[in-house]
Amino acid sequence: MRTNLPTWKSALGVVAVTGAALLATAPPALAQDGGGGPDPTAAPVQERVSAEVRPGVVYLQTEVHTYLRNVADGSVEGPFDETYQCTGFIVNPNGYVATAGHCVSDLDIQESLAKEISANAAQSGYDPTLIYDYVMANYKLEGDVGGSAADKKVTVAQASEGSSQTPMQAQIVDSKPNAQGDVALLKVNATNLPTVEVAPANSTTTGTQIMSIGYPGVVDQVMDPSLEPTFKDGSISGTQNQKGVPFLQITADMGQGMSGGPTVNQQGQVVGINSMGVSERSASFNYVAPSSTLLEMMARNGVQPQAGAFDEAYRAGLADYYQGYYSDAEEQFARVLDIAPGSKAATDFKARAARAHDQYGDRGLGLLGWGLIGGGLLVLLAVVGLVVGLVVRKRRRSAAVPAGTVAPGFTLPQGYQVPQQQQPMTGQQFQQQYGQPQYGQPQYGQQQPVQHQAPAGFGSAPFGQAGPAPSPASPPVGFPAPAAPAPRPEPAAAPAVAVATPPAGIATGPSGPGHCPNCGAARATGARFCGGCGVGIG
Repeated sequence: MRTNLPTWKSALGVVAVTGAALLATAPPALAQDGGGGPDPTAAPVQERVSAEVRPGVVYLQTEVHTYLRNVADGSVEGPFDETYQCTGFIVNPNGYVATAGHCVSDLDIQESLAKEISANAAQSGYDPTLIYDYVMANYKLEGDVGGSAADKKVTVAQASEGSSQTPMQAQIVDSKPNAQGDVALLKVNATNLPTVEVAPANSTTTGTQIMSIGYPGVVDQVMDPSLEPTFKDGSISGTQNQKGVPFLQITADMGQGMSGGPTVNQQGQVVGINSMGVSERSASFNYVAPSSTLLEMMARNGVQPQAGAFDEAYRAGLADYYQGYYSDAEEQFARVLDIAPGSKAATDFKARAARAHDQYGDRGLGLLGWGLIGGGLLVLLAVVGLVVGLVVRKRRRSAAVPAGTVAPGFTLPQGYQVPQQQQPMTGQQFQQQYGQPQYGQPQYGQQQPVQHQAPAGFGSAPFGQAGPAPSPASPPVGFPAPAAPAPRPEPAAAPAVAVATPPAGIATGPSGPGHCPNCGAARATGARFCGGCGVGIG
């Protein structure tokens, strides 16, 4: 007997009913509570990108104490004490920070001092261009001791942590001045820092929407000092070269102090480092060093651009928050606070997620809801597996015992051997051995009864069917009445019938094809037994 397994449509219906039952029994927190206020799920891309990038942005300050020594005659100008304000961003959670090269490079610092000296000389009637060229060609930076390096102190502070944090001192790992690529790599003594993802080299095309981030110094001239960076929208407008060095031209407005900050795409990946700008009366042109220049420097110093545990939890929390999974977002930001207990960004967003949950409820199922559905599916799969196992087991138990074997639990008498079973003939094999069937019955293999013609005097009902009892004909004088043959299934082939020899003194009747060879009685057409004496007719 064949057992029909459930179809895929039936299984799908069971899953749907199970899921509906689970949702019906879900806790109230899985449903929307309603409320008002701005909807985080409708926040613009700029808000989401700035929220992701902001923790990895740093305010950078370089303090320089130096002298300018004339390499020709040994004369010294100075000392000079300068402070440069820039921006940077963390590229590796183990304390690696990227910025613009001109924020820390000796050559760019010397250029800045040469511009200052030439501007003062112009007030005394000197040609500022000649003074600038002379300083750049004949002087170099040095420290308090002749021949020593200039004294530079680089300090960084995270944008998202506010003014209460303690600034971190940074060492210069590598740098390229503006004319050679304008990139620098710094190192602070810290771990588990938030990072900004760096885009692969040459992955940016003209027209890409971008956002430039940094601390424009002009803002501090009119506003209270703050560690809150500025985000400026724009796009990539082309690729330019400066003495063979590539730079990306952008339309975003930038100001002094934004140098070294990241320019990111709409996925929050750094495509360039804020470098320089050219201003004219009608327009301004700003440039960023492409991410490929930074990646080359990092590779040269064995630094990988990678995310850390802070980033994984924080970005997962943001993704949940902006999709409306506020309970999950709170859990993710709590994980961030386990990693970095003082993180102001994680604290702020955890509170925002709690408020959004109070106003809107969770838009999705959350971890608990998915856990319930997952548990229900596991139970359903277990039940299906049990049913399939029982069906398979039943099939195996009901299968026929192969020839030559004994059913489990039975033993044979000693010396008894199981007879070999023969396979039944097919219709074609029967025809080959015995010839074509004679009675017009259906082809072998069809499950239909074989009809046979009854012997004369036995009525019209074929063998195997109910009918009136036959009335045999009277036998010849001296012969006992033969017993009526019992009905039996049609044999595969009729055995040969021996013709009886009549006793001596009894004359046989007529003979021939139409008569019984035993008694001579007329033979009915197709009869296999004589109607007179009951002897089988061959």
